[in-house]
Amino acid sequence: MWHLDNQSAVPEMPEPKPRQSNSPRWFGESEMEGGISWPGADWFNIIQAELLNVLRKANIDPDKTTLSQLSDAIHKLGDAALRGDLADGSGTELAGFEKTNAYNVLKYIATRKDLGLPFPVAAGYENDGEQIMFALKKDDEEILLRGGLYAGKKLFGIRRNACVTSFRGGPEEQGRWNSQVTGVANNLQLASYGSPDKVGAYGDIAGSIEETYQALSNVVSFTNDGFITDNPDVLEKAKVGMIVVTDSTPKKWNIIKDINKETGLITGWDNWATATAYVMPSSGEKVQVDPEGKLWTLNYNLILRNGGRAKTGVVAELGIINQNGQQQGVVGIDIVILPGSTSGGDTALVLRGANKTGERWLQSISCRHYTNYGIAFYNSGIGLALADIMCNGDAVSGIEFQAKNTVFSMRWRLGGDGIYAENTVTAFNPQGTVMRQGVLNSVITTDASMSPSIKSYRLNTGSETSSTPKIITLPDTAGIIAGHEQYLKCYGNAPITFKTYGSATVLNVPDGNVANPPVGNGTATVTFYPVAGAEYKLDWDGNSWRIWG
Repeated sequence: MWHLDNQSAVPEMPEPKPRQSNSPRWFGESEMEGGISWPGADWFNIIQAELLNVLRKANIDPDKTTLSQLSDAIHKLGDAALRGDLADGSGTELAGFEKTNAYNVLKYIATRKDLGLPFPVAAGYENDGEQIMFALKKDDEEILLRGGLYAGKKLFGIRRNACVTSFRGGPEEQGRWNSQVTGVANNLQLASYGSPDKVGAYGDIAGSIEETYQALSNVVSFTNDGFITDNPDVLEKAKVGMIVVTDSTPKKWNIIKDINKETGLITGWDNWATATAYVMPSSGEKVQVDPEGKLWTLNYNLILRNGGRAKTGVVAELGIINQNGQQQGVVGIDIVILPGSTSGGDTALVLRGANKTGERWLQSISCRHYTNYGIAFYNSGIGLALADIMCNGDAVSGIEFQAKNTVFSMRWRLGGDGIYAENTVTAFNPQGTVMRQGVLNSVITTDASMSPSIKSYRLNTGSETSSTPKIITLPDTAGIIAGHEQYLKCYGNAPITFKTYGSATVLNVPDGNVANPPVGNGTATVTFYPVAGAEYKLDWDGNSWRIWG
């Protein structure tokens, strides 16, 4: 854009001439159109002034060689005007949010102020005001945003004040806008909790209590893709998109596509179906509208497409930058059954493939780059669990060591805080051979009963071969298997009478002291004369006990 640039130009713009017509007039090209028109300098000066003022308003210096200045100025001024309008209090209306109902959501704070309600509130939630907001909002509506959604704020206090985003699914009385970040009711509870927590993203989902329209209901009749009902609750509260199932075995399933309140006809999006075929329900079957199954707080899926460019991926990364010099109390994942629960849970962490025949994980858990323990189990102090590790799979090995440990592959030490805390009782080296092994033992000096859980017995019953034999009852065989072994270390050579527990018999008791062979060999009671200083093996073969010299 440029001004008139020749010797005929004058240095100052003349004053515009007086207006000669109040109605718009246009250029004519012929006598038939009323005459031939000429613009004159007055018209050109006004147009030039208007165009140059557009550039000045856009802060663009006129340049004779640049032929896009006017279009650039229009774009710049239009963009600035749009930004100004959007920054205005009613800017969201101009952006079209009114049609998606986001306008009402974005006016939340202003609405609270209009109602005389405080914001923010000390407890991060104020029930009476929220109920007023719910009443104004009436039925929920979907908000769909194309593009990114970003949020950030300073965190303080509890509940909504202490989190950036919150998602709560479930019944309205749950308090959908009341995020339970340190969800305490008074200062006693706050002090008892003792930690001013803050959360980037909070979420929960609550199961609903069955309403009347969700109970099993009779129907007037079924159609191939729906049913006719005269239940007023169902017709009033059922919504398009709700699932419907029958009470039959197997269940027939459908999803509501249309509700005709006048005729009572509820139509599905497809014909009724079981897991294997399309089947129309029989007369007399009942239906349940909006059943509730498994609840998921989060459900994220990584999809690596066939032929897609991405070949690797992570479903979720939970990272941390720790620069405060402290490790204690820094946790990656905390899966907890919260106070107030009256039941526990099944499994805290499940790692699985889609099905038995489909693709599976190469490794369910991989522990890397740790300082103390890859997996650690601690005494909870609340009860006796069955086991820390339970192997009940069909893998080749229950536990496999690949000879990569530096000192031990397995080690049992006394632990705790006592003087024997570091004492190693049993240890295997990285190649699996025994380095050290302790044996549980007990001493018998008189009549006694043996336990199958004590590996070695020391028999100190004396050395008088003519003395009355001490009676030792062999272990109860319930719960032990063939091949069970125990050891008998004899300090003296006084006779011992072995009795079986129950109906088992003793066989093949060695001669021991040759001068006094065993008496009753092959029966349930055998008197045995051991050799002082000898060790004997007690062996259960699944049917009878044997004592080997």
